[in-house]
Amino acid sequence: MNNLNLARKWRPKTFDEIIGQDISVRMIKNSLYLNKLFPVYLFAGQRGCGKTSMARVFAAAINCHELSEFRKNPKKYVIPCMHCDSCKNIRGGRHPDFIEMDAASHTGVDSVRQIIESCSYMPVSGGKKIYLIDEAHMLSKAAFNAFLKILEEPPESVVFILATTEMHKIPDTVRSRCFQAFFNPVGTVELKKHLLDLCKKEDIVIDEDALDLMLQEAEGSVRDALNILERIRFLNEKITKDVVLKALGKISDEQLLKLMQILLEQKPKELLQFFNEIKFFEMTPKNLWAMLVAVCRNLLWIKYEVENIPNVQIDFIKNLKELAGKYSINRLNSIMQLLWSQEELFLRTPNKHLFLETVLLQICQQVNVADLDELIRFCKEGENLNKHENKQDNKQNKVVSKVTAEQPQTTSKPWGQFLKDIEKVEDQLLISIFKQAHFIKFDPNLKKILIQLKSKNAFFVDKINDTESIWMPMLQVVFPNVIGFEIEEISEEVKKKTEPVSNLNVSQKPAYKPQYQNNSFGRRTFSGEPRGEIVDVSDATKWPTANLLTKYFSGTIEKVCEKK
Repeated sequence: MNNLNLARKWRPKTFDEIIGQDISVRMIKNSLYLNKLFPVYLFAGQRGCGKTSMARVFAAAINCHELSEFRKNPKKYVIPCMHCDSCKNIRGGRHPDFIEMDAASHTGVDSVRQIIESCSYMPVSGGKKIYLIDEAHMLSKAAFNAFLKILEEPPESVVFILATTEMHKIPDTVRSRCFQAFFNPVGTVELKKHLLDLCKKEDIVIDEDALDLMLQEAEGSVRDALNILERIRFLNEKITKDVVLKALGKISDEQLLKLMQILLEQKPKELLQFFNEIKFFEMTPKNLWAMLVAVCRNLLWIKYEVENIPNVQIDFIKNLKELAGKYSINRLNSIMQLLWSQEELFLRTPNKHLFLETVLLQICQQVNVADLDELIRFCKEGENLNKHENKQDNKQNKVVSKVTAEQPQTTSKPWGQFLKDIEKVEDQLLISIFKQAHFIKFDPNLKKILIQLKSKNAFFVDKINDTESIWMPMLQVVFPNVIGFEIEEISEEVKKKTEPVSNLNVSQKPAYKPQYQNNSFGRRTFSGEPRGEIVDVSDATKWPTANLLTKYFSGTIEKVCEKK
């Protein structure tokens, strides 16, 4: 017995040792107490949750010599007693009236016919002859059809127990003839307590945070948890969190948050550097993929203000909330959708590390279509508003909110002329991109103009490259030898520089007529003359639209009040 692995050594031998299946245990024990046995039982549920163990314990209890005493006094007597000859024989796998068949290796009609023929014989030593058919869903269609009659009207001395992990593959005609018991994944609390008790008995030293990682990997399967424990116990005298992470090919919560932040901030260079830090090619790609999907899901739950997230520690939730507050639901959804759309290919490819690397780099270059639609709409609304204000220079006007854009550096007269010329095109988004750009210099050696964008987003860069035929003729008029742009991202110092409306001369301020209007986002708001009070919009959950604007445009958001 000592040479057995943990999963076999600690397999449940009584009903009380079966954890996490209280409902099924109660049903079976009550049927034994009331002497109401069904001819066919179907035990269904995920792997490693106790189906086969329950079937063996049930079989031992049916033929236990203490069964009659248990029915008289269930509080005093326990079944199976594990002391009588019948219980010992079942435990040793030599009971003549307990026949266990693996349907995965006996799928045909001939195996079923042998069972049907043997059913005609009376039990040898027990009260019932019990047939356990494990992995029953593996039986062929013909075998199931051959089984139907005997399952519907078996001899009184026979009990059938079918066990399966894939309930949907059992034909309806078979299921309708069975007493069905469902086995759910074992809860984290119960499984953790069970493993801690087992570690004490086996003299295994383990940290609780290491055990929590193992429970996440086991996904409610007792057998999987025991197999992981047995694999890791030989790596070190004491099982720590780092030991478990290395054995499972996973990364820590801190590293996972850092990876997620890099993806959300779209920094491909930092992503590749991070791969070197964590020794990416030593990781298990399937585990890393699953962790990314799980953290995206958790972030979405937080964005929808769900308080209790299952299987996530409280400390980790705090860090997730801090990260979730910086990004929109659309951004998180777009990452989740990309992962799901590529998962089938990921599982099929033999080179999973390179595939995962490619997908993560794609996320870094990903454009959020929902954000862009709103951004383009805003640009069009802003352009229409500018045209209206130009026509009504000395008239009262209305404004919902104003983005005080940082004035572009037009120290170069040719660049200023180019900005005037580019206003003639019909592409409002292209106009907005160039107006927000900062002119640095014209490099005569490279024959390129160096400009800076607040966000060197792939979409904006692609937009400039795709519309070269539009802006290049205008650019070459003022810069005859130019061949294109060299684009950089604006430094943080430049981003912070703004010119509030309150600093402008009174003569420079447009006049505003306070009145109600519907803004571009469908809300009825009051507009009046701005007073230059800057609003803190750092909380992305409270100011999603404002964060969208400041993400792509330089400037500040000002509070608008009614002019009295």
